[in-house]
Amino acid sequence: MVETEKGFQFLGRDGLFLGNRYYFDARPFSHELAVVQLPSDGKKCVTYLRHDNSLMTFDGIFNYVEDADDFDGQNGRVRISENEYTFVRKDGSLLFKNYFYYAEPFVEDFASVQMKKEEWNFLNRQGELISDVNFYRVVDFKNNFGRVMQKQMNSIAKHVWWNYINQNGNLLLDEWMEEAHPFRDDGYAFVKRPSDHLVNYVKKDGSFLSDVWFCQMEEESNSESFIARVLLLVEKDGAKNKVWFLLGYDGKLYDFKTRLVVS
Repeated sequence: MVETEKGFQFLGRDGLFLGNRYYFDARPFSHELAVVQLPSDGKKCVTYLRHDNSLMTFDGIFNYVEDADDFDGQNGRVRISENEYTFVRKDGSLLFKNYFYYAEPFVEDFASVQMKKEEWNFLNRQGELISDVNFYRVVDFKNNFGRVMQKQMNSIAKHVWWNYINQNGNLLLDEWMEEAHPFRDDGYAFVKRPSDHLVNYVKKDGSFLSDVWFCQMEEESNSESFIARVLLLVEKDGAKNKVWFLLGYDGKLYDFKTRLVVS
């Protein structure tokens, strides 16, 4: 891609320009398509340019959009107008029949899409919403799970609870959490439950690493045996004290100093 006095153009390996069309703006080719903006007097005219110098038309409905992302190999996100987003395939067909109020790029083959205010879902590569239920907000997939939020109101305040959703659109947990962090590469995720604000790790099958819930956790990132340091309220001789333990990947508690199992 080169910039000339007439505008942007693309230079082939043979040293020749790709056709005689010049562009107001352009980005390099990505997966055989380049985002280009044609000169216009008013509305932005953005589309995709192919290697054969043809311009993409979108499902025969419109020729240009206001903005577009680089293709990720399968789809490109385009903004048709303010608060009208969609995704297109390489042939210009629309991935989903309707437009979204907003849409995020695909991550792990799922895109966060906003249907309308405070209603979000995930779109898969087949152009399907994965859940029949919309959520207050959703957060990108990581390690095969997305995170979803649900807003709950009581007489005092508004609360937002968290859960996980799998690739089939099923929720992982029966109980919504006060906090739910992304799944780590080792298959565990930090969660805090709202009933007592205690914390634990959840596994990808929905079970919890420990039968005990803790006051606090600090990740042990450099240990192969222990996942975290955990603070537990312990009662001894009629007195309650907070004591630090080590939590193993086996779900057992270990003495912080001796490293011996205590449960």
